Amino acid sequence: MSATRGTGGGWPGTPPTPGTSSFGPPLLPPSDAAGPTEAFPRHLFTIDCRPEAMRAAARGYRAVAAEAERWDARIEGAGTASWAGAEGDAYRRARTAYRPMLAAARESFAGLDREVDRCATAVEYAIRRMDVVRSAAETTWARLQEARAEARARPAFPSLVPGLAPMSSEAFDRRVQSTRRTMDLLVEEAAGVRRAVAEAAAQTVADIARLAPPGPVPLPGRDPFGPSVVSRETYEASGTATYQVLVGDRTLRVEQTLLSDGRWRTTVTTVGTLGVEVAPRLAKFEVGGKDIAGGMPDASIGATTSGAVDLVWYSSSRGEADVKAARALALLGTAAITNIPLPPGLLRVEAVGMSAEVEATGSVGYDPSSANPIHTGEEAGGVGASAAAGARVRHEQARDGSREDTLALFARGQAEHPWFDEEGPTQKTYGGSGEVTATMRTGPEGQSILLLSSSRQKAGEDNRYQKRWARVLTPEEARRFRNGVDEIARTKGIGRKGSAAQRTVALIAETRNLTADSPQVRDGTVRMTEATYETETVAEPTISGELGRVGLGAEAKVEREKLVEERTVG
Repeated sequence: MSATRGTGGGWPGTPPTPGTSSFGPPLLPPSDAAGPTEAFPRHLFTIDCRPEAMRAAARGYRAVAAEAERWDARIEGAGTASWAGAEGDAYRRARTAYRPMLAAARESFAGLDREVDRCATAVEYAIRRMDVVRSAAETTWARLQEARAEARARPAFPSLVPGLAPMSSEAFDRRVQSTRRTMDLLVEEAAGVRRAVAEAAAQTVADIARLAPPGPVPLPGRDPFGPSVVSRETYEASGTATYQVLVGDRTLRVEQTLLSDGRWRTTVTTVGTLGVEVAPRLAKFEVGGKDIAGGMPDASIGATTSGAVDLVWYSSSRGEADVKAARALALLGTAAITNIPLPPGLLRVEAVGMSAEVEATGSVGYDPSSANPIHTGEEAGGVGASAAAGARVRHEQARDGSREDTLALFARGQAEHPWFDEEGPTQKTYGGSGEVTATMRTGPEGQSILLLSSSRQKAGEDNRYQKRWARVLTPEEARRFRNGVDEIARTKGIGRKGSAAQRTVALIAETRNLTADSPQVRDGTVRMTEATYETETVAEPTISGELGRVGLGAEAKVEREKLVEERTVG
């Protein structure tokens, strides 16, 4: 409107007078209104947008999304199981690395289609609304121009001019001012319509920026993993009670960890476990009418759920760490015996963690060495297999404001059978254990980093092998990860397709499939390391007994592990 209005806001170019409208001074005296008739300000009532062109662009975005989906389906459907050798492995790694890029392109362009189409709909509505306002403004403008022409033709004393109605100057001025106010209101309404279009366009731009796939975020200059574990010692004592199929367990664990920065991390954990275990008989044999249980196949299946609380301290020496652990055990033991809660702040911990875990177990076996009156001769070892799988969720809050949210998926399996050679019978053992742990570490400043580790250890071997990945998460990825972890803790499962839990597991799987050849590792947005730890179980004495119909057991265990080698990948 500045192109048509005067510098003082009047119309057309005359400084405003108190009590006047924005279209100029009063028409009285008539001599002040002399001047040419003004053209209708059409630009104030025009929206220079073409919704059909916007929809044409949206159709182009839709076509790109469909093409990305088609290529993703073709890559997924490519049968590569028979592609052996290094070339086949390299192709499968590249496919794993690039498929998320196609998925991101599909989601982004489909979102662009939706947002641009929604903006085109808003513009169409605004154009229809502006057409109504412009029609009313054109009528009002014509009336205003007629009044201006009449004012120029009126002399100072209209009652003395033949043919003119004897209207007073005051009445004529009120009629013109009313018309001017109507025009002002229509101009304001048109400006409101144009503002609505501008706001819709700005919102569309913001939505498009949000839909764009995030670019690679570089890792911070410092080590994103934090200090490495140099050695770890774990001391654990547990007591178990069983009644029919119910199993209860209480465990106290102390972990002393030497970190690569020279500090010691002391963790004291209390764990409570409750579960069920069923041991069905797989076979029944009778000799002389007597049931023979020994030496027969047996099996067991079970499921447990547990909760744990971790208290964490840091020390500058092993002696200081041992003192803190002993003090914590004394205070916790006193609180348990007296049933008096500890006052807040008495332990002065650096961090507190809480975790929940679910686990399913199963085993089947045959032990011929047990009592069996129909078997004679030298007994060979047993034959059996066992397996377990579960998930663990953990949250840790540190005193400095940082936070860790962890999801761990673990499995272990073992099988054994006797083996005979020239040196005599031996027992062969197969299997091992594996665990994938994903921790989102959020610093006091709010930046979140995903720390993923995958470890494996074969049965009967002393070495544990570990791979680790680190990548910066966008705020949206961090929110989805935390929601997924919370959903798994709440539902004790992965959930339905498309749920927050499944999206979290997909993010973990996508990161774990990255290799040294992946683009994210090569450009430094993801960092990888590999490490080997030597493990040792120092002692594992077990005591068991019965108290009435309740079975009791106690176990103490000491485990140690030491870093052998660590290297950066890529």
